[in-house]
Amino acid sequence: MKKYLLSALMLILINCSVAPVTRYSSSLKKEGIGLGVDASYGRRLETNINSDGSIDSLYDEDIYFPIVGVHLRYTGSNFSINGRLYGFYIWAYGVNLGIDYYFNPQNSSPFIGLDLSYSQSTGESTIFGNTTEYSYKGFSSIGVLGYSLTPGGIISISPMLRGGASIIDVQGNSYVMPELGLGINGFFKVFFLEMSPEVFLNFSLLPSGDWKSCLYPGLYLGIAF
Repeated sequence: MKKYLLSALMLILINCSVAPVTRYSSSLKKEGIGLGVDASYGRRLETNINSDGSIDSLYDEDIYFPIVGVHLRYTGSNFSINGRLYGFYIWAYGVNLGIDYYFNPQNSSPFIGLDLSYSQSTGESTIFGNTTEYSYKGFSSIGVLGYSLTPGGIISISPMLRGGASIIDVQGNSYVMPELGLGINGFFKVFFLEMSPEVFLNFSLLPSGDWKSCLYPGLYLGIAF
């Protein structure tokens, strides 16, 4: 019976996801408040669950998982704070907080940043009259180093490096996963409208000891106040 229940969990856990990789940074942002939505691709758990409930690998490299979030930012003279609330299904959600410090605000400028993310999902599997609950939690702390190039007054381009770790908990089994990444961000501002496409190539060290890489694109659309 345990074997059948674990098989059912394998089918359901593919709906879980960790925080998106994209972050939408730019030294061009107008001081004040910005509000918008962002769409990006996240990462799904693979269905590779062992008999003891542990997992060998974390991501399905063949299937992207779309994430849509509500995006709120506040920008001061030389810093920016981005808060994001996003959901996958009714029972799954996540939050993301990004903080950036710009050394030469509103101009071409190096910047440093910190991303903190948390996501959670729960669900039930019923087979042969028995119901089993599963749980998933993910927390990540990622540092960012970048440079925003501003060739004009309405556009900037920001290459970035990211590095840190994610902690994944599946059915009480916890895994610490180092992460590295390379990304580039474009930011466009016309009057009160803002748009930011972004893509990251992210590398994750899985519990199996293997590195896995994948591209994670995203797009932010919003207005500035």
